[in-house]
Amino acid sequence: MIYLDCLDEESKVEVGKIVDITYDGFMLMSENPIALGKGSLYRILLPGTAAFAGKELKSRGICRWVRKDDLQELYYMGIAFLNTGELDQGVIDLLISRIGFSNGQKKIFTAAGDIEYK
Repeated sequence: MIYLDCLDEESKVEVGKIVDITYDGFMLMSENPIALGKGSLYRILLPGTAAFAGKELKSRGICRWVRKDDLQELYYMGIAFLNTGELDQGVIDLLISRIGFSNGQKKIFTAAGDIEYK
């Protein structure tokens, strides 16, 4: 399984690992939970392969749900993209086809009601 590092772009601190991604958002795994409703500018660090050369994936997102995995002492969080019109959907297509993330058939969460977050 491949996990990608995810940073809070404003603080430059790693917030966790990307477990899955769709056009609506991503699932994040971390030892530290993110508060429900907390928004940040996230940067997903892409693989260092030729297919991703010169590309980046940054977006504002908001935490929509948090689940604790007691066996691993980890938290899983659903982060909804807020500015999907600005997303590079080609990068998400590459992550889905080359890395094996979601095929779009399963929905991680909904982004409904997130428009008010700035």
